Amino acid sequence: MKTYVDIQKEFTSLLQERYPVEECEALFLMCYSHLTGKSRMNFLLTKNENIAEPLQLQLQQLQRQLAAGIPIQHLLEEADFYGLKFYVNANVLIPRPETEELVDLILKDYPQMDKLQLIDIGTGSGCIPISLKHHRPTAEITAVDISKEALMVAQHNAEQLM
Repeated sequence: MKTYVDIQKEFTSLLQERYPVEECEALFLMCYSHLTGKSRMNFLLTKNENIAEPLQLQLQQLQRQLAAGIPIQHLLEEADFYGLKFYVNANVLIPRPETEELVDLILKDYPQMDKLQLIDIGTGSGCIPISLKHHRPTAEITAVDISKEALMVAQHNAEQLM
């Protein structure tokens, strides 16, 4: 039977061709936390314990998908953006840190957004309008996208986060 640390080493070894070692370790911990609901600290406390086979198989499946180039956010179906956790899938782009900077600039430059009207064209996951609305509830913000699938993702995020 394998321990958590054994699986972490295998995980890292397979992904080293695609990612730096530190990123492999971070990806493993993201997968571990996502699948178990447990923290990095819990992993450190239990890393020498045997891992249940179903969890081992799930981690190996995620490992193969990462090795194939599928982004971790699409695999885990979540992305952090401006302090919120957004649902994402293959129908939307992964929110970028540069876009968080845009949201931050808007919030800082327009502290009285209740009089401001914005439209987000190509909203994707809805990260921009939802983040702005979360921090400025009285602002008038419209989000549009040509993709019905993307609009479904944005609607889901709006329902969960607003």
